[in-house]
Amino acid sequence: MYDQYKIYKKIICIDIKSFFASVEANERGLNIFKDFLVVADESRGDNAITLAITPALKKYGVKSRGRMFEIPKKIKEKTIIAKPQMNKYIEASSMMYNFYLNYFSKDDILVYSIDEVFIDVTNYLSLYKTTTFKLSRALQKKVLELFNIHICIGIGQNMLMSKIALDIESKKTKYQIAEWSYQTYIQKLTQVKQFTDFWGIGKATAKRLNKIGVYSMIELQQTSLEILYKEFGQSGIELSFHANGVDPSILQEKDKVIRQSKSIGHSQVLFRDYDSIEIKTILSEMLLEVILKMRSLDLVANGLSLSIGESKTSYIKGFATRKKIIGNHSSYHMLSKFMIEMFDQNIGFGIKIRNVSITLFNLSKAQEQTYEQLDLFNDKPNYNYQLEDSILKLKNKYGKNKVLLGSSLKDESNQVRRNGTIGGHNA
Repeated sequence: MYDQYKIYKKIICIDIKSFFASVEANERGLNIFKDFLVVADESRGDNAITLAITPALKKYGVKSRGRMFEIPKKIKEKTIIAKPQMNKYIEASSMMYNFYLNYFSKDDILVYSIDEVFIDVTNYLSLYKTTTFKLSRALQKKVLELFNIHICIGIGQNMLMSKIALDIESKKTKYQIAEWSYQTYIQKLTQVKQFTDFWGIGKATAKRLNKIGVYSMIELQQTSLEILYKEFGQSGIELSFHANGVDPSILQEKDKVIRQSKSIGHSQVLFRDYDSIEIKTILSEMLLEVILKMRSLDLVANGLSLSIGESKTSYIKGFATRKKIIGNHSSYHMLSKFMIEMFDQNIGFGIKIRNVSITLFNLSKAQEQTYEQLDLFNDKPNYNYQLEDSILKLKNKYGKNKVLLGSSLKDESNQVRRNGTIGGHNA
């Protein structure tokens, strides 16, 4: 049943190894495989997140995206701590993109993140008279020569397959290259030890799969569509497709690939503990940021998820909840009502909050929406939308801090400071 959806391309997914740490190491003339370096903002204290570490540190059990206090004292004494320089990483990423343009058309390149790209090399193999593996090795050598940066590569017959090959196998191989195909996909799934290792499956989805008796990717591949659809709806069909290595996305149709992104979110770790009253200021700022990002892509959502993480000193646990909403929305006025309602229904009295996350999901193009849930008590829905649209235009033209929520003037707000960063980190 999946054959009609299969595409037969040669797609490579490229990941820059320890990207931020590599940029910082190059600046200092260090070797990422021998020298200890951590990218983190020490001014944030021992709870500061380690954004990147050199492979030399990984051998000693130090984790990327961990916390500074988790680094053993003896190792920390020998480690260089580099403050994040996000503008520099963006510049390095742009240089890499321009390098790829020397060999491939921009139409065949999809930038997935600051350190990952997909490239459809199908039509270039005959042009360069080579194989996908040899082309990948040539790219690795040239990138190392020009930028002193190491790249890992996954090869597949579609975008999903190349991404999974990259994540699951490439970093374990001699040349940091792995190639998967429809013929080998099922057998290679045995390398996936837990669901969360597989792209697109988070803890919540893994838990729901366990609930219906599915505990491995092989079991997921063998589970009927009816069972998955009953539990997950349309997302269950996608899970089944992915478990069978099927992804009909066409890289060159970039607008459609972007539209297939199921969610847009924002999360942050707070500098101090917040109570349940103060945190509403942070939530309001974050929700507006997510909505404006969604609006800039001309998208709407009919789902909202909210996650509240407790401080390690809190006796009250946080929560994670999600809600499907009738209609398609992009209005802060409407979505903030749903968010506050979800918060008030789930928050525990006396909680100390240290991290928060907001996600809008089930995205679709604004022009494709057929209806929108209106507010019975608000006779000016268009007024709210136009006001928010004006805010977006002003922020884009004059900067994020030129227009703020009134609550951003409160002591507990951190919006002005965060607007001076990139991704919440030092620019």
